[in-house]
Amino acid sequence: DFGAYKSFYSTVPVLPLPMLKNLLRYAGCHAWVNEDIYMDATRNFLMLTNTFDAPRNIQVSLPRKCDVSDLLTGKAVASGARQFNMPLAPGEARIFRLK
Repeated sequence: DFGAYKSFYSTVPVLPLPMLKNLLRYAGCHAWVNEDIYMDATRNFLMLTNTFDAPRNIQVSLPRKCDVSDLLTGKAVASGARQFNMPLAPGEARIFRLK
């Protein structure tokens, strides 16, 4: 801990997910989801993919209040929200626009 920032060095090429999550939490990073699913996010877009063989109800925590819409259909998902829930079928992927 260097005060203004935290540093971690590892020679392990792929850290176990629980360890990586704890390091990110320690560093103060935002956690979008707590489920072990595939996700990717930028300031304006969010992609969720259910890689499990069972349905999942994913709780998404946003870093700021957003209007969330499905990128492919344009349908509103949430308005002025800091979080929302998204049910995903096995293997389903969804892409959202964040405004």
